[in-house]
Amino acid sequence: MVDYWIQATERPWMSIYLRILAFIFAYGAIVHFGNIAGFGEMPWLETPLTWRIGDVFYGILDTVAVIGLGARKVWGIGLCLSCSAFRLGYLNCSKGTGNREQGTGKN
Repeated sequence: MVDYWIQATERPWMSIYLRILAFIFAYGAIVHFGNIAGFGEMPWLETPLTWRIGDVFYGILDTVAVIGLGARKVWGIGLCLSCSAFRLGYLNCSKGTGNREQGTGKN
């Protein structure tokens, strides 16, 4: 199975697709690190702890995924899939908890 993924990364169309995914994950990393730097909707230290942990966790994972996808490595593809699965799990577990503005108590 790993040999199939290694061969797939050498194909031209897969290379283009992996680079597009790398740009998408780079945007995500920039957003998370922007939140940490204070460019979000509210000051980062005023956000709930779970959001701060998420920003750090996904900022690091997205950055490493960008490196792996840009280098067309199999571990980059695996990390990309893992990040997507983590996000889907997080979204399913956090339904109904509101967005950043609602969670502050400053409505």
